[in-house]
Amino acid sequence: MNAIQRQAPGLDEETFAKRTAEKEAALAAALEKHRRYASIARIVVAPEVRTFLSKFAEQFNTAKTIDERANAAHKAWVEVLDVARADLLGEPRETPPDAREQKS
Repeated sequence: MNAIQRQAPGLDEETFAKRTAEKEAALAAALEKHRRYASIARIVVAPEVRTFLSKFAEQFNTAKTIDERANAAHKAWVEVLDVARADLLGEPRETPPDAREQKS
């Protein structure tokens, strides 16, 4: 906390602690909101999408480095875009589901 406080010149320790607590509370609320929306999303999507989301979460959470997390997130984003274009616009999938399963 002292290293962060040095980056916030002009704040006394009490004010800094108060602001830090406020930010931590806001972060906790945002993470809880995200968790709830993620749970709702898993309920309303098709089973194969739930499986995909679970696999992505597992890859992301087991990643050891930021590069591994970024790579998992990028692959997931490309997949989400592909699914969304097929679902919303009726475009054919770039990678058919059978081909993706064989790659894994």
